[in-house]
Amino acid sequence: MGKHVAPNRFEVQEIERVKKYAADHALTLDQLRQAVNNDIPPVGDNLDHVCFWGNFRIVFSYEDQSIGRCAHLSVSLPEGHKKNLPTPADIQEILPLFEMGNDLYNCENVWIEDNVPAVNVLRRMNQDA
Repeated sequence: MGKHVAPNRFEVQEIERVKKYAADHALTLDQLRQAVNNDIPPVGDNLDHVCFWGNFRIVFSYEDQSIGRCAHLSVSLPEGHKKNLPTPADIQEILPLFEMGNDLYNCENVWIEDNVPAVNVLRRMNQDA
C-alpha cells in the first residue's frame, strides 16, 4: 500500500460497519435536499456513517442522486493537523476500501466543502472499478 499503513483489524471492522450501515440506509433525493437546506442534520453528524483510518475522519453514505445510486465519501483531517486537507494520493488510497474503484479521476465529482476542510468524492455505483 502507498505511504499509509494498511488499516488495522479494528479500522477494517469499523470501515465494514460503516459500509453496511450506509448500504442499509441509503439517502433519498428528498433527504439530500433536506440536508442541503439544513432541515435535517448532515450525514457526518450521524456516527453510524463515520469511521477513522489513522488521522483521517471518513464519512460514507450511499445516496440516490439524480444520476442514480452513488457512493459519497468525505475525508478530513483533525483540526490543527500539519496538512489542512487530504491529498489526492490520500483519497486514492481510501477509495478501494469503500469499493469506489481505484481512480479518483474516474469519479463523477470531487469537491472541497465550504464549511469544513474535507474532500468529497461522489461515484456512481455499478461502474467498472
